[in-house]
Amino acid sequence: MLTVSLLGTPSFQLKNQALSYLITGRSAALLVYLAVTRQPQPRARLADLLWDDLAEQTAKTNLRYLLSNLRKVVGDYVVAQGDTVAFNQELPHWVDVTAFTTYLTPSASVRAEGCEPGILAELLKLYTGEFLAGFQLEEALVFENWMLAQRRHLHDLLVQGLQLRTHQHLTQGAYAEGLAINHYLLTLEPWREEAHRQRMLLLAYSGQRSAALQQYTRCCQALTEELDVPPMPQTTTLYEQIKSGQWFATHQANGRHLPIAIAPFPEGVSAPRQNGVAMASLSPSEMTPHFDLGAMPEAAHFYGRQAELATLHSWIGQEHSRLVALLGLSGQGKTALATAFVHDVIENEQHPAHGFTQVIWRSLQGAPSCTEILQGWLQQLDVGRSDVRSLPFDELVTRLFAILQTRRCLLVLDGMEALLAGPTVGNDGGTEAYAALLRLFFQRRHRSCLLLTSQIRPAVLTQLDERNGAFHCLELSGLTLADGAELLAAHSLASNPTIHQQLHQHYAGNPQWLSRAANLIYELFDGDGLAFLQEGLFFLGDIAAAMSQQLAQLSRIERQVLYQLAQADQPLAHQMLWATLMPLPTKTVYFQAIQSLQRTFLIQQADTQIKLAAPLAAYLAENTLALEANE
Repeated sequence: MLTVSLLGTPSFQLKNQALSYLITGRSAALLVYLAVTRQPQPRARLADLLWDDLAEQTAKTNLRYLLSNLRKVVGDYVVAQGDTVAFNQELPHWVDVTAFTTYLTPSASVRAEGCEPGILAELLKLYTGEFLAGFQLEEALVFENWMLAQRRHLHDLLVQGLQLRTHQHLTQGAYAEGLAINHYLLTLEPWREEAHRQRMLLLAYSGQRSAALQQYTRCCQALTEELDVPPMPQTTTLYEQIKSGQWFATHQANGRHLPIAIAPFPEGVSAPRQNGVAMASLSPSEMTPHFDLGAMPEAAHFYGRQAELATLHSWIGQEHSRLVALLGLSGQGKTALATAFVHDVIENEQHPAHGFTQVIWRSLQGAPSCTEILQGWLQQLDVGRSDVRSLPFDELVTRLFAILQTRRCLLVLDGMEALLAGPTVGNDGGTEAYAALLRLFFQRRHRSCLLLTSQIRPAVLTQLDERNGAFHCLELSGLTLADGAELLAAHSLASNPTIHQQLHQHYAGNPQWLSRAANLIYELFDGDGLAFLQEGLFFLGDIAAAMSQQLAQLSRIERQVLYQLAQADQPLAHQMLWATLMPLPTKTVYFQAIQSLQRTFLIQQADTQIKLAAPLAAYLAENTLALEANE
């Protein structure tokens, strides 16, 4: 039997023989990825996972040799069939991460009383350290990002499991055991307010009233130092009840049952309030999910982006990020990815841990004011309350976050680029108001998430820190060659690898351009892709309309920068690029243009080298007159 231990320092054993000295580096990374994902993986994806800095063909060659060497060690546990590679689950094996996630993930979404205490205790013992502790892989950014996402996900499952086990000890009267596990939990995450409330209850039940009150003070200090927020109302309510003696009176009246005003709530759900008092549970109407999908497009065919979709689920479902941005050039599939995520949320059976009770999708295509968006949200979220149309911006924001603290809602703003070309005036309707709103979603403590898409990076996002998980930004590039080929095949385009590869190269994997090219091939050449390639009409009609419109809106200096990069056909250092511009601009004007082009994803910077974004480079290779320097 193959034993794979990944929680803590990774180790591999086959028939009780240690293999860790034989399976190292990229071999270990490949085996780990296949064992954890438990799905057949395309070779192209694995090549990109392990050698994202190399040319595709070179990476695939490296993968072929790596697979051969790995199979010499683990035999048929790794199976390569055609274009896919998989971990053979039919052979006897045990993977600690699989056991941990299979049994703990479902239990994390239910009450603690429904979990078998013995099983939960054994699962928690599996977590001897973080996922792949100490494991490093040089020059493999894609694998590193996946590893970090898994690490966060498994850490969150551990925290949920510790909270459930603490609650089991609490209800069973095993207060000393509960305090020990709770201490471990607060060591991991001293800012976790639910854990502080659990400790207050454990101390109160065990007769340590003063210690319970002191725990509230420690909770306030931790929240101030870590998050700069005050405690939630239910925490303060519990403190006041213990301090006044009300809790003990209720405790004596109800036996060992928790008082209704301080009943525990599952992670991700706060108690609603009525007349300023925390209630025991959500009402049936509040527990029933509500979906206002507005202008969300119909669920189109979705190709590739599985890694990006998994990243969204990790950020929003496990990390509970409060603000997530999907950014990139026109046609890269930002809206399609957001749509796929929302559909996953609606199919709640697959992702119960997300816990959203309401989803609202709004398109920003018509450039509505921020006040209009806030009013629309509140009309959906605060049904039956007073009219919000006359309220000022600040009051609308106050009401919104009061709701988002008591419910877990997913709010989607699609196409923020429509706002960023507008006036930056006013404190209640212009882009300044939207910037303030984004900043509040990052700063305020709440249970919800704002997901936005944009072809332009809002300036406010450059000021936010992604390290604490409250905010994340995902920039979409083109599809991989394999995913692009799948898209073209779905349009019934002949499965000719040469045609697929050339189309992928000419359109830099842009999914929208590939789809429109497939339509052109059928409209003009009756599905003959080779005839289309021979004509060289790659940017015909509306394929390049969005790009042409975007280029037309650039300033003269920005167009000059793009023109010089297109003429050079290679990355240029700042000093060299600046020297080619005529008349020579000041360095301030030059770097302002560079910053603007980076925020619109038209150029990319690696170290000090500037190059055109791949789709733009492909477009300009066929449309050299689009950026004449003197235009």
